[in-house]
Amino acid sequence: MNKLRTIAAVFLLTTSATTVSAQSPSDTYRAYIKSVKQSKSWPDVFPLMSASQITRMRDMPAKQLKGMHGFFQSVVRDWRDIKVVSLVLEDGKWRVAKTNSSGSLKPCRIAQSPGDTYLAFNDALKRSTSWDDLRPLLIAKDTAPIRTMPSEQRKRLHEFFRSTAVDKQNIKIVSEKITGGDAVVVATFCEDGRVNNEAMPLSLEGGSWKVGKSTTEGLLTSCRIVQTPSAAYLAFIRAVGRSSSWADLLPLLIAKNAVPIRAMPFEKSRDLHEFFQSLIVNRTELKVVSEKTTGKNSAVVATYCEDGKQGKETTPLLLENGMWGVGKGNSELSLKPCGKQTATVTTAPIKKITTITSVEKKYVKKRVSKKRKKAGRKSRKRRTA
Repeated sequence: MNKLRTIAAVFLLTTSATTVSAQSPSDTYRAYIKSVKQSKSWPDVFPLMSASQITRMRDMPAKQLKGMHGFFQSVVRDWRDIKVVSLVLEDGKWRVAKTNSSGSLKPCRIAQSPGDTYLAFNDALKRSTSWDDLRPLLIAKDTAPIRTMPSEQRKRLHEFFRSTAVDKQNIKIVSEKITGGDAVVVATFCEDGRVNNEAMPLSLEGGSWKVGKSTTEGLLTSCRIVQTPSAAYLAFIRAVGRSSSWADLLPLLIAKNAVPIRAMPFEKSRDLHEFFQSLIVNRTELKVVSEKTTGKNSAVVATYCEDGKQGKETTPLLLENGMWGVGKGNSELSLKPCGKQTATVTTAPIKKITTITSVEKKYVKKRVSKKRKKAGRKSRKRRTA
């Protein structure tokens, strides 16, 4: 009977158009995969899991359970191979009992348009940790120069491109032109308060579209991004590090704070920007501690490390035209150390302390009295002589 109630089903992520009943194992499986992708933790997926699996997970340490959820979620996001899933019928509903994935040596590709490939590449770039994670998505000829780079240079280049991908907002495909095995995707996105155009060439290799070197053009048109005050603050800090003048930062400031900067002489504005940029660049371990929003006003409190001391900054923000503008922050450094500190040992000069016991005092008095008596005898002898 248990064998009849347990089913091993084999599915492909690229589901067919076959319709199934609401209570079928395949529908349960698809709902389970969708729930895993959208979940924040395992309890969000428990309604679709068997009782035995839930019991086993509840007995795990919280840290291990959280790590396993993050790992499995990242794997499910990129599933391409056949999956074998065991489901159990409990209380009239199919529930997932166990999942086993068996990747084969046979390559598989998901047919997608050049535009979809461009969007998938941007998403993969944000989540990547090195160029190795992106190599399958790049044109073969473009990966050769990256492989020959020194490791440090390759690491810095990847971090630069990853940070630019993180700052891209409101990405929209404008056009997609395919000519044989080549394609060009033109997209717009919002970055640092300005609209940018990007043209990305793609080539068809091994049955899938792969991206090449793109060209980006910044426009004078301003753009607004609906985001949280904390995200706006962090985006402003990143923009300061990349900026070349105040002109790059004015779209991110509160309007009334941008007026005096625009009225400054060029040299004074340049010096002020260089000074402000040097302060921001030297900050490490930046972390938003709190965010308090009241209507169109908000205050973001962040901590950072500067010159080995922990600092705290409170920055006001104002919602203007659908975007949080950054105001003048108030910073203060504490005496609390932070970062990697070199331990220094200071030795104070040791004072020589001499203590005399009662026995020693008697001995000293006895010696002194003997010397006095001897000196007295000598003086009497000289008188008699």
